[in-house]
Amino acid sequence: MRIRTFLFLIYCVNAFFVSAQYDTTETINLGTTYITSPRTITRLDESGNTISIITKKQIESLPYQDVVSVLNVVAGVDLRQRSVLGVQSDASIRGGSFDQVLILVDGIRMSDPQTGHHQMNLPIPLASIERIEVIKGPMGRRYGLNALSGVINIITRKDIKTDEKHLTIEGILNSFYPSDSSNRINQGIKANLKGGSKQINAWANFEYFGGEGSRYNTEFNSYKSIAGINAYNSSVDASISILGGAANNSFGASYFYAAPNDKEAIEIVNTQFLNFSAEFLKSEKASISVNISNRWNYDHYIYIRQKPSIYQNKHSSKVQMQEVNYLLPVFNGELGLGVEARQESIQSNNLGNHQRNFWGSYIDFSQRLWDVFYVSLGGYMMNSEVTGLKYYPGIEFSAEVYKNWKLYGSMGTGQRVPTFTDLYYNGPNNLSNPLLLSEFAIGKEVGIRNTQGDFSSHLSIYNTQTTNSIDWVKRDTSQTWMPQNYQEINFTGIEGGVSFRKEYFGRTFSLNWDFNTMQNSILVEDGWESKVNLNFVRVQSIVNANFEIFNNLFLNATWRSINRQQSSNTYSLIDVKISYQNSYFKRDYMIYFNSTNITNTQFEEINFIPNPPLGIFIGAKISI
Repeated sequence: MRIRTFLFLIYCVNAFFVSAQYDTTETINLGTTYITSPRTITRLDESGNTISIITKKQIESLPYQDVVSVLNVVAGVDLRQRSVLGVQSDASIRGGSFDQVLILVDGIRMSDPQTGHHQMNLPIPLASIERIEVIKGPMGRRYGLNALSGVINIITRKDIKTDEKHLTIEGILNSFYPSDSSNRINQGIKANLKGGSKQINAWANFEYFGGEGSRYNTEFNSYKSIAGINAYNSSVDASISILGGAANNSFGASYFYAAPNDKEAIEIVNTQFLNFSAEFLKSEKASISVNISNRWNYDHYIYIRQKPSIYQNKHSSKVQMQEVNYLLPVFNGELGLGVEARQESIQSNNLGNHQRNFWGSYIDFSQRLWDVFYVSLGGYMMNSEVTGLKYYPGIEFSAEVYKNWKLYGSMGTGQRVPTFTDLYYNGPNNLSNPLLLSEFAIGKEVGIRNTQGDFSSHLSIYNTQTTNSIDWVKRDTSQTWMPQNYQEINFTGIEGGVSFRKEYFGRTFSLNWDFNTMQNSILVEDGWESKVNLNFVRVQSIVNANFEIFNNLFLNATWRSINRQQSSNTYSLIDVKISYQNSYFKRDYMIYFNSTNITNTQFEEINFIPNPPLGIFIGAKISI
């Protein structure tokens, strides 16, 4: 009864304020914002799914230094961190596992066939990001493999103006203050170089963070670098892009995977990727795009750093992928067709040597009617030795029901193939299961959104059913853990938000509230004990305020309230950023002060792992 009353109150607030998507420092014109995909053209205000977009201005204003922390302000997204500054984190959407989220960089898959634990090991400094798109719900129809609970697409910056050339340097000093009063110091440096001309531009970003972490044996060194070249030829209406990046991390892994016995563990994770893409005949004509990408990952885990011979794992994985997409305008819509091929391989002292191949094709058709109705439908077909021949259909729609009010909805499907760890990992207390089946999900959503002047809001109800869900289980304490397709999980939830933006005396003030609340039911055979317990965020509320205090002096504050399924306690986190921006001798500069978890709240996102305490960041940035 309390849940029904709460949802009714949420709906009343939503209807009162008038409507839509996440916004922190700037207004997004929903009529001209497009979801980035070479497979289709979708306007944000026409989408049948709930989508959150974080722009570069929002990223610059938030009190965070890494992609993982930035994503924490998106309702429905759960980021579970084992250490500080994104060293090792898992992302989930609307209750799904970290293996069920598809991570993209400019449409390039960052999925790791060894384990989803490495998906967020991204060589993406914040300065290189144009925006982040978070698409919620099963999206196999449009994105193919492993888009079961949602998609996070990170778009890099390509907005270099003609003849723009400059270097930006930033330095950061950070300290965490745990309850034992032994403050730990970390430091970082960032560099951003870019230049452009009429037909070609290039850019590169480098970032280093390192130090003592936030508790015992979480010392780390993290290097991230990324570079891109974009060329455009107007005479043939074609563009070519090359993008590559590398992330090299070494860190203490105390309590990361086998708490409390892994107190002395350490790990090295190195990730590199390279992508080539070309697009021909753009604008109002049909377009053809080609993408060729490679991703490499090396993971070396030592259980006891003082005695490596006791137990260690070494894994090297490689992913190759090619895709061709054809997009054709049809009447007032588009027809998208495409094919792709993907090869995953691993060499490991524990998992063995394995290789698997996937082939996929898709069709996507969208149509606009009388400028008030939009519908998109299609499906993705996949074939592999792992899954056999499978088809994943989907449909979405939006319709203007009254002035700026739009009703939207979708039905989507998706799958997640088992990782090599699921299939082949054997350890002291674990057995492998090479007979695992792929997970399958079907999701439904219906909602309403509205944008009118300085107010916006959205509200939706969704349901996701997952079958063949994989978990590590056993019958009793005498047995070893083994992954099994033993669960059927049904998530039902409501997500919404209200956004307000106004200028007072020439200064901008924005206030946003986003929330997500879920409940689940699980069909499990009696007698099984679960190792990977369902610890999803049951209730989540996020408030963000951003305003200019005085000329060029800005304040951003974020408040997050979180309640997890396995805990009766709700904890709140407050993060603040104060920044001053100006120019000196025609050089732009910024100095800032960040404080995260300023109330020093003690909480756990993963069992036995205390999350970072109060953190202080001081930084300065200058463009040369």
